[in-house]
Amino acid sequence: MVTLNGLVFFFVAFSSASAFAPISSRAFVRSDAHGLRMSEGAAEPVMSAGYGSSTLESTKGAVAEAVKIASSSLSNAPSIAFVSCTVSRDVDEVRKEFVDALPENVPIHGITSSGALLSNKGALGGAVGCLLLDKEGAFETAYDSENGENAVLSLKEKMASPQVIFMGATPGAEEGIIASINEHFPGVPVYGGTAADDALSGDWKVMSSESVSGTGVSLVAVGPSVKFGASMLGPYTETEKTAKATKTEGRRVFEIDGKPAADFVYAWLGEEVGESYRAGGLILPQTAQKPV
Repeated sequence: MVTLNGLVFFFVAFSSASAFAPISSRAFVRSDAHGLRMSEGAAEPVMSAGYGSSTLESTKGAVAEAVKIASSSLSNAPSIAFVSCTVSRDVDEVRKEFVDALPENVPIHGITSSGALLSNKGALGGAVGCLLLDKEGAFETAYDSENGENAVLSLKEKMASPQVIFMGATPGAEEGIIASINEHFPGVPVYGGTAADDALSGDWKVMSSESVSGTGVSLVAVGPSVKFGASMLGPYTETEKTAKATKTEGRRVFEIDGKPAADFVYAWLGEEVGESYRAGGLILPQTAQKPV
């Protein structure tokens, strides 16, 4: 299990000949804190996974450490790398170091995070991280620095009928890319995240093996040989307070419960959004820590 931008993904792969034939009551055990392997006496896994993170100041050292930790849980060389870092790093340097640290031609799918990466050690500020999977032939990737449609068509040529698609995009582009995926891959579930920065200043980036871009899209198709499941975890606690957005346009909310949305949010959050309430402006940075 690994958490990347609020999504928790579970990957399990078995032989296509038989789903699972355990000869041990403990089919899967964690080999350490960083991955998943079969226990002794069980059938050999078709795929293993490993994840690692690092907060070393040197980007070269941090990436090398993350890859080393993640690779220690793999049974074979990685087939794909899901990567992330905070925008306090030089993102293109992070990409280049992952390309150098991973075996040749391992595809990279990545987006930047806001403030920190989440791990089993808590939030790691200024970190880099990766999830490595080692099922050969199970994944295909596509990337375009600015055009989601191009990425979707490229992915279609590589894997016409995936069971699921991962998407990495930038703020505002997600719905258009999802619409294109739905057109060319009807019925295929889409999971993914949006690249983030620390202050909604446009410093977010999408990464591939070849480049990084503030307007890019990265896609991963997962083939049928991988048993897949996913759930989304939000870091917030539900409250008893409820409301209905009664006037909207796209992503903009003008009224809540028939009243100006700004009045509603200010009454709820107070001076956390006071400056934006009085002068106008975005409230996403403030509500990330104290959400509506």
